Amino acid sequence: MTRSFILMAAMPPTIGHVDLINFAANLTGDARVILVTRGDEPFQEERYEALVEHFKHNTAVELLQLHQDGLLAEGDEYWGNVLASYGFEPGDILVASEDWGGVIAEQLHGEFFPYDMKREIRFTKATAIREDLEANWAWIIPEFQRHLQKRIVIFGAESTGKSTLARALRDEYVDAVSVFEYARPYLELTPGELDVRRMNGIWKGQKALQGTISQMAPTPRVVFLDTDLYSTLGYWEFWDPTTVPAGLAEDAELLKADLYILVNSNIPFEADPIRLGGDKREKDDAYWRGVLEAHKLPYVELAADGVAARVEEAREAIDAVVPTRVDHTRLDG
Repeated sequence: MTRSFILMAAMPPTIGHVDLINFAANLTGDARVILVTRGDEPFQEERYEALVEHFKHNTAVELLQLHQDGLLAEGDEYWGNVLASYGFEPGDILVASEDWGGVIAEQLHGEFFPYDMKREIRFTKATAIREDLEANWAWIIPEFQRHLQKRIVIFGAESTGKSTLARALRDEYVDAVSVFEYARPYLELTPGELDVRRMNGIWKGQKALQGTISQMAPTPRVVFLDTDLYSTLGYWEFWDPTTVPAGLAEDAELLKADLYILVNSNIPFEADPIRLGGDKREKDDAYWRGVLEAHKLPYVELAADGVAARVEEAREAIDAVVPTRVDHTRLDG
C-alpha cells in the first residue's frame, strides 16, 4: 500500500501545516508525519502534542517525533535515510512545500507531490509568524496557541477598580479578552445568605469559568481575569477559615496565572449589596499582598490611581510576560 510522508519542524504548528498534512492524507489515506525537533529549541513536546491533539480523530494521519541533538542542516541524503528508517519504500510519496522534496523523493525511488509551494492558498510562513506573533496569531493552530497564551489576573481588595482595569487592558492588546469574577453574577442571581453551600458554588463556578476560558477557540492571546481562584481562597480564609476545603488551594494552583496585578485601594470605596464589609473594605492591601506572597505567585503592585495611569503602569510588566515573537535558531537544508 502506498503511503505519504512528511518531514516538518512546525515551529509553530500552523493551519498551513494542517493543510499540508490533510493533502498528504487525501493522497493515500495513510499519511506519516515526522516532526523533527532539535537541540534545546523551544516547545518541543508542545508542538508534537498540539498536532496529535488536532489530528486525534483522523485515522489517516500518524504523528511521530524525531529529536536531533544538533541544530546544523544534515543534507538531503541524511534526511532520505531518516525517511527510510521510518518506513519509506520505493513508490511511496513525499509531500512538501519546498523543492528539496523532489531531490529526496528521487533518491528514495519514490514520488514527490508538492503542495502550495508559493503559499498562494494560505500565506503561513513559520518565520514570519515567529517574528510577529501578534500580527499572525490567527495562523497558529488553537491547540498550540494555548501554550503561548498568557493569563493576567487583576487582584486585590473589593471596590478597587479591578473590573474596569481588566476591560481597559483588554482593549490595549490584540486577540485579548477580559473575564468577570464569577462570584458577582452568582451572588446576585441566586437566592440566600452567604453560607458554605454558596461559597462552594462560587468555587465551582469560578473553576468552571477559568477552565472554559482555557478551552476557547479561537484562543485568546491574552486573558485578563478580574480575580481568580486565589481571590476565592483569600475571601474564604477570612470569612470562615475552619471550612476552607483543601481542594480549593489545589485548584487555584492548577489554574494559576502567569502574572498578578495587585491594585491598591487608593480610590474611594463604593458600597455594594454583595460586599460583606458594609461601608468599608473587608481586608486591606497588605492582606491581599500576603495571599500572593504566601502562594509564591508572580506579581507587580500598582501605585497609580486613575485608569489610564494604571494601564500605562501595568503595561510594562505585562509586556515582559506576553511574547511578541518566538526565538528559534535552525539551519535547514
